[in-house]
Amino acid sequence: MKKNGRVYKKRIMLLLLIVCFLFIACGILYFLPGGKSETAQTIPEHKNNLKQGEVTFLSNDKEIIATILVEIAEDEYSRAHGLMFRENMPENQGMLFIFEKESRQYFWMKNTPLSLDMIYVNDNNEIVNIHKYTKPYSTQTYPSVKPAKYVVEVAAGFTDQHSICIGNTIRWKQF
Repeated sequence: MKKNGRVYKKRIMLLLLIVCFLFIACGILYFLPGGKSETAQTIPEHKNNLKQGEVTFLSNDKEIIATILVEIAEDEYSRAHGLMFRENMPENQGMLFIFEKESRQYFWMKNTPLSLDMIYVNDNNEIVNIHKYTKPYSTQTYPSVKPAKYVVEVAAGFTDQHSICIGNTIRWKQF
């Protein structure tokens, strides 16, 4: 009877080892590039980190404060996806959202793992509102206080580091 019990325990242990191995192997394959992870299924096809333009921030005296390279989101699809699923972004880069007309804009951080500074800019290129250090993955809305035609998203802390504030202006160009 003891011999049968040992054989039974060995078979159970072997079966558990096989199940664990399969579980780990499936998990590794799931998250490898080309795997079927949730992120891989939902990340939109985009020009990853392709810089399409440049935004320059200007002081009230029209002195250059900082210049960044930007991806430009000027259609509904690219504006809707923005910086979602981006794991990192260099300090001197960002995204410029361009809208057809000046109006109140509302942004959120759903599916966005980076904390950002959101800079709202009116039709006269004047900064009218800034939301700093936004909360990653949040569904909280970050509205513009005044109508805006442009929104510039940069890494959190950028506006503090460069003393960018409401009343400053931007100029931008597309490459």
